[in-house]
Amino acid sequence: TASKANSLWIGSDGILTDASFLRLKSISLSYRWSAATLQRMHLPCLQDMSFSIEANNLLTWTPYRGGDPEIQSAVVFPPLKSIMAGLRIKFQPRKPALSMTDQSCSNR
Repeated sequence: TASKANSLWIGSDGILTDASFLRLKSISLSYRWSAATLQRMHLPCLQDMSFSIEANNLLTWTPYRGGDPEIQSAVVFPPLKSIMAGLRIKFQPRKPALSMTDQSCSNR
């Protein structure tokens, strides 16, 4: 009968599977340019600049065939992958122009 087959299935190791996994959960990288570097790059109006990128749930290595080896449920979706990037720019404070031929940031 169906109930006997179900109890035999639950009592066996036929439903066990290898759910080991290795996950790259979160990684971030940022870089900052100093004022001196920005001067050499011919960007005198910038005082500071930085760039950052962050990724979550990027990779999962597993022999598990289900959705998410961490949860082991067929009705739960795997975690969403997300990638975020940002750019922060800090400008030099404005200074009064000394002359009409002044080529500093305040005259632009």
